[in-house]
Amino acid sequence: MRAGRGSGRLCPLVRESDEPDDILTTTPAALDTFIRAAKGGAFDGLIGDR
Repeated sequence: MRAGRGSGRLCPLVRESDEPDDILTTTPAALDTFIRAAKGGAFDGLIGDR
C-alpha cells in the first residue's frame, strides 16, 4: 500500500501484487472501517473452515 493521488487528492492506493496495473483507490475513512471490520471478524465466514 502507498499514498498517491486519487481524484485529485492524497489517498491510500492498494495494488494487487499479481496484477500491479490494477489499483484500488479508497479513502482513509473507508480503509479504517474495512480494517476494523476485518479485525472484528466481520469477514471470517467468507473463507470457510481451514
